[in-house]
Amino acid sequence: MNTFFSKITMLAVPILCLSLPAQANHVKCKCPNIDARGTGDSSCSASESSGRCTIAFNEFDTVLERTAKDALQKTVRWREIQFTELPSSREFSRKNATSLSRNPELLIDQIIVYSLVSLAERGIALEQDNHIKAAHDLMNNYARQISNVFVNGGEKIQDKGLTVTLGCFAFRTSDFWIMYKTAWSESIANNQC
Repeated sequence: MNTFFSKITMLAVPILCLSLPAQANHVKCKCPNIDARGTGDSSCSASESSGRCTIAFNEFDTVLERTAKDALQKTVRWREIQFTELPSSREFSRKNATSLSRNPELLIDQIIVYSLVSLAERGIALEQDNHIKAAHDLMNNYARQISNVFVNGGEKIQDKGLTVTLGCFAFRTSDFWIMYKTAWSESIANNQC
């Protein structure tokens, strides 16, 4: 009986190994000017400003998400920022993004809040009003196109410091950069969007 289970185990283990993916998808993130990079198994929020780079992976702390939302709300005073708090930032799936994209403003708010998490982690999100306002204004000008490309892919958007691909958003000025890249992004193997 013991040899019977040994033979089954010897057959089952190789079959199980063949059915598992060879390598899990890893999200790469790198700041544009500072040689700082990271690789994680989930979405990333990255920022570069004042000569410093911050990259946050995996679970975004809800306190950091709220601080990022507050920083955006501080610059967008004419309406309430809509941010959907999920049980876990890992749960921001393509399905969630598709649902939010029915109202492009909602998706834009969600993307910007997630991209500001790395600034919140450094404790400087609330000090970046001008940059955050510039990013928000530009994104609202292209809200429908950004929403479509972020959720469905297609032609990369690159204009006035803004870059958007499937599941990835970045905004850059001469001294400020933010990026949010999902785990389902077409750019996961690239350092940036």
